Formats: sequence, C-alpha cells, structure tokens
Amino acid sequence: MTGRGAQLAGPPLLGRDPECAAIDGVLDDAQAGAGGALVIRGEAGIGKSALLDYARQRAAPMMVLAAVGVEAESDLAFAGLHELLRPVLGHLGELPDTQSQALAGALGLAPSTHADRLLISAAVLGLLAAAAEDAPVLAVIDDAQWVDQPSAGGR
Repeated sequence: MTGRGAQLAGPPLLGRDPECAAIDGVLDDAQAGAGGALVIRGEAGIGKSALLDYARQRAAPMMVLAAVGVEAESDLAFAGLHELLRPVLGHLGELPDTQSQALAGALGLAPSTHADRLLISAAVLGLLAAAAEDAPVLAVIDDAQWVDQPSAGGR
C-alpha cells in the first residue's frame, strides 16, 4: 500500500485494501489542503466502524472531530452536532455575530430566538474553516442513521 497507510504502523484491515486506499487518498488530499468527503455505507456488521477507526488512526496530525449517533438521542435536536463540534467551540467568537448566536442557541450554549438552518449551517462551515486554519480537520460520524434530524440537516 502506498501513501499514508504505508507510513503509519497498525494492523491492516484484511480484505479492505480498496476502502483503505480511498480513506488514505482523502486524508492525503486533506494534508495537501484539499477538502473532500467519503461516505461508508452498508448493512450492520460489515465493518463500517472498523474503517472509521482506520481513518482516525491514520489522521495524525490532523484534528479529529467525532460523533456517534445514538438512538436514544435521536429526538434531541442538535445533539449530534454538539458532540461533533464541542472540541472547536473555542472558535465560535471568530464567526459573524448572527452565525455565532444562531449556532450557540442551537447547541444550548445561549438563548435561542429560533433555529435558522441557513445561519446554523453557515456557522458550522465557518467553525470548521476556523479550526482548519490550525490543522486539517477530519470529521467522523459513526451510526449516522441515529443522528438527530437537525444535526443531519433534515427538518
């Protein structure tokens, strides 16, 4: 294997060379300053979480933001987003006031007048961009089917 996977120690995922190569490619691109996204889908028990663990292990020195969807929290608006963004909330003050207030309100960190999806989405993007100024950022969401709808971008 070439790239990031060959450089870092760790057990290989047997039979997952194509998937690992795709993950390594996205991570290498991120280190070079290019954004990207990768979705790992499939039936329960096929190793999606193992592939996400592989990505987290290979991400150094990137900042890794992670969230896990939990069925019991799927009715709690913005619970998934709060878990994902908690490590970078220190950058909230770098956002325009309207975005910062909308996101802080959605996450229960400040009073909320109403959840404006456009402002919250812009704030999330701005927060991730601010965090990425320090180091590339890897966002990993496991069990996304259980993430609450507002965090997932739904209604």
